Amino acid sequence: MNGEPSPPLMTVDLATFLCCLRELLQPRPPFAHSRVYADRQLIQRAGVYHGGYLLATAGGTSTVSVYDGLDASGEPIDSFSVAASTPERHIYERGIVLQKGLFVDLGSNVSAFTAYYDPVPRERG
Repeated sequence: MNGEPSPPLMTVDLATFLCCLRELLQPRPPFAHSRVYADRQLIQRAGVYHGGYLLATAGGTSTVSVYDGLDASGEPIDSFSVAASTPERHIYERGIVLQKGLFVDLGSNVSAFTAYYDPVPRERG
């Protein structure tokens, strides 16, 4: 095009790989987390959902639904259903990218639910 040779493909791929590797090796602060006591929106914009922890009461089966959105009409991204007095943990190390926000819908018999998230958005992938 302008008469200059382009760099070899292998060099470009190696540079990209090293850049990504450096990013992955950077120390990362722990995820933000919030204890949820009632149906609630935790993030009002794009972000990353990393999972949750549910503990059911002794009263019976407990359920929790997690949505990418402003309310329970958003896109479902995670759900929990556990027997009485039983815990369940879902952890997504790379996370689930949120486009609209993070909303948690608690069912009945929830003793404790904690959501783990990163309020800083990132690209899908």
